[in-house]
Amino acid sequence: MPIRYAVALSLLLPATSFAQSDVTSELAELVAIDFTQVSKAEFIDKHEEALSIGWEPSMQLYARVDPSLAEIVPPFTWTDDYVETYGCLYDRLKEQDALGEANAMFSGLQASIEYIYAHPDFSILTLAEHEPFIDMLQPSDLYLEASMSCGLGALNAQAMKDSGLYDAFTAFMSQ
Repeated sequence: MPIRYAVALSLLLPATSFAQSDVTSELAELVAIDFTQVSKAEFIDKHEEALSIGWEPSMQLYARVDPSLAEIVPPFTWTDDYVETYGCLYDRLKEQDALGEANAMFSGLQASIEYIYAHPDFSILTLAEHEPFIDMLQPSDLYLEASMSCGLGALNAQAMKDSGLYDAFTAFMSQ
């Protein structure tokens, strides 16, 4: 899987499970936020909400590969590490007068989740065949640099590893 696909997907993850109709209404509220007008605490809270909304749809990309993977998807636990990481992201974006980059990411999140539900044949194995999905999640260079320098990709990767999903997927792929 090319690195940009993995990075884009890692920025979408993790969180807890919601029904599709709940996801649609919750996302509409988040997309309406202007991140240039929020405090650091609100920025962190809204990202926690986004992660909660994005977990179930993003995990479908694994679950669609094999039902055994769906059985081990755990609920996400928001930790102090996430608070620290998103606080760092806020600070980095604010320093660059780029908080509006979060607006684009949230719009992309909404479009990508709708895309997942609209394409039931789409899985983590067919990710490269779904360029529109990748384009929806492609962060700007500023957002990507800030996210990576604050450790968001590594934190999300560790959450996947800690959950056992990474190892289960790797084992499935080696069969």
